[in-house]
Amino acid sequence: MPIPLDNFDSRDIQIKPVLEFRARYERRIDADFQPDRGDNRSNLLLRGRVGLQLSKDGLTGRIVYQHASSLTWLPAGNGIAIRSDLLEANVSFKNGATTYTLGRQRFGLGNRRLIGELDWNNIANAFEGLKVEDRTWTFFLMRAGVLPTPSKNLVLSGITFKRASNTTAFIIKVDDAKGVAQTRYTLSNEGTLKPNAKSTLSYQIGFQAGHQDGKSVQAWAANGRYGMDIAPKVEAYGDVNIASGGSSNRVNSTFDQLYPTGHDRLGLMDTTGWKNIISATAGLKFKPSANSSLRLSYTWLQLYDKRDAWYGVGGAINAFGATLYRDPTGNAGRDIGQEISLDYSSTLANGFTMSTGAGVFLPGRFVKSIGGGRSGNQTFGYFMLGWKF
Repeated sequence: MPIPLDNFDSRDIQIKPVLEFRARYERRIDADFQPDRGDNRSNLLLRGRVGLQLSKDGLTGRIVYQHASSLTWLPAGNGIAIRSDLLEANVSFKNGATTYTLGRQRFGLGNRRLIGELDWNNIANAFEGLKVEDRTWTFFLMRAGVLPTPSKNLVLSGITFKRASNTTAFIIKVDDAKGVAQTRYTLSNEGTLKPNAKSTLSYQIGFQAGHQDGKSVQAWAANGRYGMDIAPKVEAYGDVNIASGGSSNRVNSTFDQLYPTGHDRLGLMDTTGWKNIISATAGLKFKPSANSSLRLSYTWLQLYDKRDAWYGVGGAINAFGATLYRDPTGNAGRDIGQEISLDYSSTLANGFTMSTGAGVFLPGRFVKSIGGGRSGNQTFGYFMLGWKF
């Protein structure tokens, strides 16, 4: 049966190309805190995205392809990792204040501490399924799409409710990653307050229940940040993070950070995730211009439970070689260490952005005890240039 096209006008279709490119060079010295071991590492991370978005009368189709390359230089040898993904392939329809999106898509919740796009990584997060979003609420039912570490049997669902100053989220995660079956229920509330014209207080607290590997889950985490303008274009701030850890024969108390945008949450150097951790950060943020910022920060880190592990920014246990940073006896203590960092970012003309930063990590007793030998500091630096059409 022919489809009448008399009233169709292609000029009503809005076409938006998607073009992005990013390059970042990183250098990390003594990642294992052992100057005697040759593990100094350089990485050149290249990522490009190309795609197309078509819109007409509340209906939008979007497709984006991503190609990522990571070139690595190590004393033991060099290497390259290449990965290509269909990052987005979805259609969305807007009906009044409600938008329905179906397919592979990128999305984040609130401040992205639990679910985020993870754009800092060369391989960003994307999920596939259904999202329904209104002014005051969002519902989603997803499975894994594109993740740095694939999880084929992941099912992620939830609903959020937004108010003027806070958002409440209920998230259900079902997975059997690495052969460990788990179902986690996360209840989270986050918000922002303005005590006065010159200060801002933001917070998030989350609770988890469920079961994992035959144990019940009882975990929690919290974050709080307070910033104050102490001079024109200068903010002083403090940030505190706590996430439970530890386990017994019946209970797993280690908080699951889910799928966050984890970069720079507990230090610029990205040594630590939001699991089994207590941290405090103090810093100064300068705004030389409307399009640039300069920040100096100090972060102190220790384990919540000294018998649990030190977890990395991606959620896995930190390690050097085959040795994990975990002491089941607790004899190594809690003191992970301290980080001091400086970073600068700027939005340039014609769609370009630039950022650069450096940091030094001073290991504490826990890290030194696990590593053994003559421990030293870890240093890190990067330069990044990006462009979007």
